[in-house]
Amino acid sequence: MINTLKNYFQKVSDFVWHYDLKTGSMILASIIKFLRIMLVTFNDLSKGHIGLHATSLVYTSLLSLVPFLAVSFAILKGVGLHNYIEPVLLSLLSPLGSQSGVIAAQVVETVENINVGVLGVLGVLILLYTAIALLNKVERVFNTTWHVKPSQSWATRISKYISVLVVGPIFIGLALAATATLSSGDLIGNFMGTLGLSAWTTLIIKTIPYILIIAAFTFFYMFVPSTRVELKPALFGAVLAGVLWEGTGRIFTSIVVSSTNYAAIYAGLAVLILMIIWLYLSWTILLLGSSFAFYAQYPENIRRRSGHTGLSIFRREQLALTVISIILEKFSKGTTAPTLVGLAQSLNQSPENIEAILAPLERKEIIKKTDQKPATYLPGKAPETVPLADVLNIIREQADNALTNKNFSPGVNIIMDKTSAGIQQATANETLAVILNKDTKEPKK
Repeated sequence: MINTLKNYFQKVSDFVWHYDLKTGSMILASIIKFLRIMLVTFNDLSKGHIGLHATSLVYTSLLSLVPFLAVSFAILKGVGLHNYIEPVLLSLLSPLGSQSGVIAAQVVETVENINVGVLGVLGVLILLYTAIALLNKVERVFNTTWHVKPSQSWATRISKYISVLVVGPIFIGLALAATATLSSGDLIGNFMGTLGLSAWTTLIIKTIPYILIIAAFTFFYMFVPSTRVELKPALFGAVLAGVLWEGTGRIFTSIVVSSTNYAAIYAGLAVLILMIIWLYLSWTILLLGSSFAFYAQYPENIRRRSGHTGLSIFRREQLALTVISIILEKFSKGTTAPTLVGLAQSLNQSPENIEAILAPLERKEIIKKTDQKPATYLPGKAPETVPLADVLNIIREQADNALTNKNFSPGVNIIMDKTSAGIQQATANETLAVILNKDTKEPKK
């Protein structure tokens, strides 16, 4: 049975990856694109990176939960909206069953009992730092998904974190309040009876909470990463995450309610264990939606993940010279300098491959990165002053830090020295300026 399902899935996967998007209808092509994004997204999950990040976020969440809520509570209390805290917690922990209300009430009580006056200035700063550290960790994890590095100043980022502390609970609280209100069968019945609403209208009303959750996730995906995330990809990722979050929550609740063995095994720690598991699932789903949004925005990164996908030494050298030529050409023409994503798109490569090329060239000042947002790349030196052999050696040796000639036999070292000497001889007196020469003839095959 399992082998049959594997074979069937393999056939479907082969069809999805080998289908020519230029043939057939637009509807089928859109479905194939969607399936490809789903495959690479869940492949990222299977590789363990998403799970690893989710685990680290669970650890950070447990440490920062009370300080985070304390800061958020203090801000919301100032505007009279602190009552949103408990509904947010109650909804997030609702899959834990009957214990969710007890845990939420205890956490809120702990937060309310925090006396800022007793903490002093240092205590308040530590409290604020711990709360911001959670948001900073979340941002760094999302930046990893989007293959970007923080380009904003700390002042801008802290103001963004404070916005999340204020807007996030309010928005989620509204969604949860709507969920609780619209889930009431009596209210829906009375509302229908008063206005004469149809069953279709009732269905639409019941979907409002899901729409609000998806809207909250969309805002999260667009606001957190240190890059511009378009609305459409963020919405696609939010729909996936929202559906998975609601569905997983219902399944998790049914498992908790129907099983009593966990309480017999873990006793008083049972609720804590379940809470950790649910936090892990929640972060995993949220990161999965972010990964989906990334591939939806940058479909050039969608590649079948099977076997070795790294570049050979020859291709790394070829790619490096091509990247440098693009940077030099745009600089010489006075056009807009390329970005990391722009280079990846124009060369049909992943941002990781391009970044692996740019990093050693930047360290050797062959190119330089600007402080713009997003960062662009310019020549670091005049091309006439940079020997071509030096560039090739930089690319060839960028991953050689762990190895020396002592790791190999003398015969192997002699062969490799001859190879390096051949490259030096072939590129003697050549500089980077040669790659801008349009009249250079290709070697005869």
